[in-house]
Amino acid sequence: MKIFSNPSEQERSKLLGDAETLKTLRHPNIVRILDAGVDEEGNVFYAMEFLDGTPLHHLVKPDGMTFDESWPLLEGIISGLSAIHEAG
Repeated sequence: MKIFSNPSEQERSKLLGDAETLKTLRHPNIVRILDAGVDEEGNVFYAMEFLDGTPLHHLVKPDGMTFDESWPLLEGIISGLSAIHEAG
């Protein structure tokens, strides 16, 4: 669950529109949005699929990484971002 607290009307509209686009997206490097809406306090929420695995911040070494170490992570991130941009 992702909650966007106190968005403006413009932000709320954008977040809900983005959620509709992302609901249709299927990509191995993107967490699926299952539902989105506005709660009684006006906060926008995204209900997302649960992925069991290691969080990205646990994979990144705090003292830096070489290109060869970081490329597999970056390649997945770039692939997911590319898919989002292609979807609109």
